[in-house]
Amino acid sequence: MTQASAPGKVILLGEHAAVYGRPALAAPVQAVRAHAEVVRLDENHVRVEAPDIGLDSLLKDLSESHPLAKAIRLAMQEAHASGGLRVRVTSDIPPASGLGSSAAVSVAILRAISAHFEHELVADRVAQMAFEVEKLQHGDPSGIDNTVVAFEIPVLFVKGEEPRPVGVTGRFQFLIGDTGEPSPTKALVTMLRGRWTGDTEFVDALFDSIGELTDQAAASIGQGRMGDLGPLMNHNQTLLETLGVSSPSLERLVLAAREAGAAGAKLSGGGGGGVMIALVDDSTLEAVDTALHEAGAVRTIHTELGQ
Repeated sequence: MTQASAPGKVILLGEHAAVYGRPALAAPVQAVRAHAEVVRLDENHVRVEAPDIGLDSLLKDLSESHPLAKAIRLAMQEAHASGGLRVRVTSDIPPASGLGSSAAVSVAILRAISAHFEHELVADRVAQMAFEVEKLQHGDPSGIDNTVVAFEIPVLFVKGEEPRPVGVTGRFQFLIGDTGEPSPTKALVTMLRGRWTGDTEFVDALFDSIGELTDQAAASIGQGRMGDLGPLMNHNQTLLETLGVSSPSLERLVLAAREAGAAGAKLSGGGGGGVMIALVDDSTLEAVDTALHEAGAVRTIHTELGQ
């Protein structure tokens, strides 16, 4: 048996603008992970099990567009492997929430199968392969999810460029609040594409502003300036609302977090549902957590950067 896992991810600033070449700042969320287990079988076939979604099938019976099948086939091709496997996938990352569930599942599968056949995969190659699966899931993804999940470090990401690791000075704590509503990422990306095509100058100006905030946020984290990060997050949320990718449930959680003492709060990921993120410290963590649940969060996740 060979096992591997991969973390979730959270976008601190820059979602959606990253699809259009602006930077995005993202970090792994180690508190939630996807897991893949590979076992050798005597039979010459590949069985795929994903109990979380009720899947138990032979690989040959899954279509080319099935994301789990795509990840398994890519991994087996890369390792020059044939049949005789059982691949079992589980995850405690809420799906369709903006936490990189699909990318984490793909990366876990790629790592497990590669390790099973003793085929070394560097993080950059893992990210590239997972990106191919992300295209099935999201249409025109930015590449953030697969990059952060594969490298497992905070990165400043610009589409088409090498990800830049972001150093962290001090300790930054975040609470992730889950609305419990799926985030229709693909539909929102398509909607924004239409808005950008129809009014390129206006939408590009919003993306430029988001990009500037993101660069400032990376500098703030690198220099340990927690007091600067919160207002940058709040401004990013205002711009995302202007773009039309927020939702009433997200905005309730954002407002509740701020009123309870969070230094900043914004949606994270595709929007339209899914999750938001709040910047907290030891003195505000409990109050913000309580406020998020009272405002309708179905779960909260505590994650940290630095020490």
